[in-house]
Amino acid sequence: MHERTRLAYDLDDNPDRGVAGMQLRRLNELVADPVGIIVDEWEIPADKHQLKSPLAFREQVKAEFRDPECKGAKMPANKTHGLLQFREHEATGWYGYKKSYKSVFLNELFTYWACIGIPVAMASFEMPAFKLAALSVRQATAMQTPDEASIDLAIDRLAESMVIYDVMGKVQPRHMLAIMRYCAIALGCRQFLCDNLTTLLPVGNDNFDLHQQFMAGVLSICRATGMHTHMVMHCAKPKDGDVSKPPNSYNIRGTGAVPDMLDNLNGIWRNFPKEDKLDDDRTSSAKRDELAREPDLLVLVDNQRMWDFRGNFKYWIDRRLLRFREGGYLECEPFL
Repeated sequence: MHERTRLAYDLDDNPDRGVAGMQLRRLNELVADPVGIIVDEWEIPADKHQLKSPLAFREQVKAEFRDPECKGAKMPANKTHGLLQFREHEATGWYGYKKSYKSVFLNELFTYWACIGIPVAMASFEMPAFKLAALSVRQATAMQTPDEASIDLAIDRLAESMVIYDVMGKVQPRHMLAIMRYCAIALGCRQFLCDNLTTLLPVGNDNFDLHQQFMAGVLSICRATGMHTHMVMHCAKPKDGDVSKPPNSYNIRGTGAVPDMLDNLNGIWRNFPKEDKLDDDRTSSAKRDELAREPDLLVLVDNQRMWDFRGNFKYWIDRRLLRFREGGYLECEPFL
């Protein structure tokens, strides 16, 4: 006899079994201990189709070995090709201090993709949509003040592959997920920019569950649709206020749920020390020439889950065009 059943019979023979005995007998009536599981009595999971044989991946596996190079949408800078690209079904976080050119850098990236025909969507909750469009026109034309014909040309080209979410301020996380899903499924967007996370989620270590739930939703959309999502995050300013050194992912504001769940993490650091020295009238001409060789911006490749490159890329900014050059001596070319 099963031990639990035998114990229940013993309790039945004992008139002084008490409340504990009654509870145990009741448990015996509810719990069955069959040798095998009767499958028909269990609910069939809705995603049973996701149980697959290796045969389902035959062609993908062959392609993986046939072409093991870095995959995904490329950036404008040639030096990043094969090292930093943005693959389907993934999500990337971009972190940095305030006013570090994160938004401008990513706006150029999305403008470039739109100009070469990759469907993109941008949601920036701190800048009017027409300002984003104007910035994209300037970056696409490589003109500080484009004429009307150039503006029309750029707008027409961008309109073929770019959509902008014209909302500023706070947006509910659940609604943001609905917008992302719509852009991926209905509009066919392959890259989505969410700028920035602090407008969606409350900052604080006591909001771990909310952050985790939102990121789970983001990743679910990416995995199901193939759209790559870019999440912009702020870094907390160091206690001493010194931003002369590049940040790392441990400086990201909020809980660790977001950076831990993302597929890729990239940082952006603006060379504030260089700018301060150039603004100082006491800086000599020789020192200015030396400073000109220093980058204005570093892109910090912190982690790529599906690729093994980690490192930094140097950029020089053209402040007239708000474009980023991979060499200080290079001129910006139009994307059109």
